[in-house]
Amino acid sequence: SSLFNGQGVINLRNMADVEIRGNTITEIERGSGLRLSQSENVRVLDNHLMRVGRTAIAVLGVTKTVIRGNRIARISGVHGNGITLYLNNRGALVEANSVTESTRPMTFHGDKSTSGPGDHDFTITRNVFIADSEGTAAITSWGSNTRGVTITSNILIAPKAGIRLTPSDTGITIADNVDTGLLVTGARPADWKVS
Repeated sequence: SSLFNGQGVINLRNMADVEIRGNTITEIERGSGLRLSQSENVRVLDNHLMRVGRTAIAVLGVTKTVIRGNRIARISGVHGNGITLYLNNRGALVEANSVTESTRPMTFHGDKSTSGPGDHDFTITRNVFIADSEGTAAITSWGSNTRGVTITSNILIAPKAGIRLTPSDTGITIADNVDTGLLVTGARPADWKVS
């Protein structure tokens, strides 16, 4: 089945003005919870996902996304992330979610292009992200020139760092978080604002 190959219980592509609200998705061994790609104006609200083998909420190449009020727990498979923003997303708000007991509560990356700063425009605010004992960071960037990320007012707890970023990330603002530190995989760029 497609779930065996990592697809989502809810799998949407090329959609506009979509709201996914109030679902409970549990015990998916090798699949994902929600996989949303190549879409616009997507809202993922108040869902509960637990014990999903791959990513609970995967957003791939979407413009204008709101991910708010979701409860996610025990996501720990090889490709298991709580919330993922990959493959050229633009304008994502990740707000007031909880991801606990998960190896990678949140991950993101850019699109490998080098056009101007601020293009991705990710805001990650008022979340509780707590990694399990196998995790490295509560928020992890895999780089690829992510541009314009604001991380504020979160609780970010993980064994090695609350936030792990790469030197290819630019336009970074980090403020008012309760976290277990910042880990950078190289030299920290001068344009980052960290307080």
